[in-house]
Amino acid sequence: MSNRGATASYSLHTGLVEALKGFARQHNSSLFMAIHGALAVLLARLSGSTDIPIGTPIAGRGAAALDDVIGMFVNTLVLRTDIDLDESFTDLLARIKQVDLDAFEHADIPFEQLVDQLAPQRSQSRHPLFQVLLAFQNLERVELELPGPAVSVVDLPTEVSRFDLQFVLSDDRDSGDMTVSVTYATDLFDATTIDSLMHRWIRVLESIAADPTIPVGTIEVLEPAERTDLLTRSGPPSTAPTTLADLLTTAAAQNPEATAIVFDGQQLSYRELDERSNRLARLLIQRGIGPEDIVAIGMPRSVDSVLAVWAITKSGAAFLPIDPTYPTERITHMTTDSKAAIGLTTTSVRARLPDTINWLTLDNLDK
Repeated sequence: MSNRGATASYSLHTGLVEALKGFARQHNSSLFMAIHGALAVLLARLSGSTDIPIGTPIAGRGAAALDDVIGMFVNTLVLRTDIDLDESFTDLLARIKQVDLDAFEHADIPFEQLVDQLAPQRSQSRHPLFQVLLAFQNLERVELELPGPAVSVVDLPTEVSRFDLQFVLSDDRDSGDMTVSVTYATDLFDATTIDSLMHRWIRVLESIAADPTIPVGTIEVLEPAERTDLLTRSGPPSTAPTTLADLLTTAAAQNPEATAIVFDGQQLSYRELDERSNRLARLLIQRGIGPEDIVAIGMPRSVDSVLAVWAITKSGAAFLPIDPTYPTERITHMTTDSKAAIGLTTTSVRARLPDTINWLTLDNLDK
């Protein structure tokens, strides 16, 4: 990415902020924790993911040796939360509180050391551990007076975005509202999208303030007019329902020599992909896989991952995508909870996957 960014400002009105503060106090938590929980819910609802890591800066002056040192010392924490859409926000807040307190307890661990220990796949296009930052700037305003000249605070224009999204909340002491500054990567978002995102977040916050026992999966993120438009908008003439396998097979029949996949120097036509997926589908069927079964796909994005999806749909089963970089406990939960019958993977990541199900390595099937 180019790292170009822009910033937009919004306000949370005093009544909403006070309601959230009161709710947080009733549950022995803080306004930050309530705001963090609401943002995690929004990101989960909009992305379809339930594993939501959010970064936050924290003062890095914990050591007494730094008391007399001039300079800015800031560390970064990663607040990782698993969102259960059936859970009430009250219960979610209890877990958010524990996540945040655990992170603050280990705030002295240098962020670089954490990155080295986790060893995520690195890319210049994204931050290694999170893409969304949440920060509170609620320090007392500093006044500076000099003899003669008038001095005032001027915010520098922000034209760089170090993250996909950065939310900075600060108190407006004149109005009592809370200001939200949203810095966003212009390669990914535009002003209209950010405006929509913020209004959805405010709607989540208002729903929580009105009824904190509401299941987070039922919080309405759309405006009434948006929902009505989605439900009433006329679309193209109805067509007979079809399956994903049939759609892909039809595409292969219409233009078999067209390029279907280009990845990391590899290239496959629709005909080649169709033939390879047929062989894999027959193998799955021979192993008893069919309708009502679930097959896990534990591999990074690749030619093989597309091949696996097509073959599984041809067998009549459903596929469960699993990121092999997930913690072992999470992968175990996913395969166990889904009752996956079998898994497809590749040799390069097989060692990361638990033996809760039988994994077939695609690059060894023809050997």
